[in-house]
Amino acid sequence: MINKIKFIIAFTCFYSILHGQECYHKDLSNVYDINSKIQRVKINQYMDSCIITVAVIEKMTKDTSQRINVTSNYLFDECFTNCESVRSFTTKINLDSLAVDNDYGDLIIADFNFDGIEDLAIKNNSGGNGGPTYDFYTQNARKKFVINKFLTQKVRKFPAVINKSDYTLITNVHANAYQYCSTIYKLNKISNKWKEMKSILVDADK
Repeated sequence: MINKIKFIIAFTCFYSILHGQECYHKDLSNVYDINSKIQRVKINQYMDSCIITVAVIEKMTKDTSQRINVTSNYLFDECFTNCESVRSFTTKINLDSLAVDNDYGDLIIADFNFDGIEDLAIKNNSGGNGGPTYDFYTQNARKKFVINKFLTQKVRKFPAVINKSDYTLITNVHANAYQYCSTIYKLNKISNKWKEMKSILVDADK
């Protein structure tokens, strides 16, 4: 009996640590449904170890074509628990929502490499004054979302401007009390390589 009670207590503690919020999105893409789930394990009073699982589901067949796992040790409590914190440049869901502190949502559907195919951004860190950072996934020829190392490691912030006319992304990141840093990244469509073009400080009141 004692062992049974110990098992129940251990199972309950384990479940309370790993059990996470789940969101099912049918309106972010014309091709896929997106299911997201976050699991948290408490490290200390300031930090969690988080695993975000994003399932890409074919709309027509309801088959899961891909699962993407993102790990993070710094996500605010509301991240991936508010199912409305998403954005889509395809279906226009929450497209005009204000991005406070560069937070464009937990999941974003957009075309980052200007090939006319949906790509995916997943928040990987809540960040500081400059706002959150993201993992960026672009679709390959086999319709699989593959992490884009340049966008994920160099751009990091979600772009305030996605300009398909000249293949550029522009990020505007808080620099100091009076200015933000505006950085332009350009894709060479022939070589399919990205390059940082320039960064300038802009007065915040402009």
